[in-house]
Amino acid sequence: MKEKLVVLAVTLVFAGFAFGLSPLGKPTAGLMQGQWRLGGEYGYGDMDIDVDGTVSGLSISGTIDGLNANAFGGRIGYGLTDDWELYALVGAANAEVDFFDGGYDFAYGAGTKWTFAKGETLSWGALFQIDWFSSDDSGIVYGEDYNIDFDVYEIVVAVGPTYKMNDNFRIYGGPLFYTLEGDFDIKSSSLPLDASFDLQIDPQVGGYVGAQIDLDSNAELFVDFVFTSDMSMVGGGISWKI
Repeated sequence: MKEKLVVLAVTLVFAGFAFGLSPLGKPTAGLMQGQWRLGGEYGYGDMDIDVDGTVSGLSISGTIDGLNANAFGGRIGYGLTDDWELYALVGAANAEVDFFDGGYDFAYGAGTKWTFAKGETLSWGALFQIDWFSSDDSGIVYGEDYNIDFDVYEIVVAVGPTYKMNDNFRIYGGPLFYTLEGDFDIKSSSLPLDASFDLQIDPQVGGYVGAQIDLDSNAELFVDFVFTSDMSMVGGGISWKI
């Protein structure tokens, strides 16, 4: 029975995840004071996550290797000053592993960008972004009923330059700090199953690079690549200043 409970619980850990780091864009602010930005974006990530918990009193721990996540979302930004931008994210994300393709669930986040050194062709800035993913779900796996509740957040802090190649093209990037933490609880009405897990990607330093194309004076298209020792993400988006 214990072996069956462990298999069921681990399967549900994979099944319940829904998250993925949103694309970052350039580290410098891009709005004038009082200006708004609306946009849409997509990110695809691959990560290794440490799992530590108990299943009906039995301790288990390990690493989920090669978890793939897709995230679709919208972004709204506002320029507090010419050099300081705030933004919010809302959308949906899923997760996939070799033996399971999870469904999409609600995801949201927030961030800020600050330009601390501005030049004609080279500017320097810093960004902070946090994403949350949470869900309550129920269903049947291996013929058994279950209820799950999870809450995960990830944080990224980056600093670096934005270089203006010409009037319509910019490249950017720099070092970044990344971490992920969360918890995951499972209960079953048909089995004596009570499982609780802590989820984590240890704080680590990585980097990112990207490029932005100005389609016109108000529309921007960007793509970037984020990497650490346990996580990588490629994504992009399009936005309009209003």
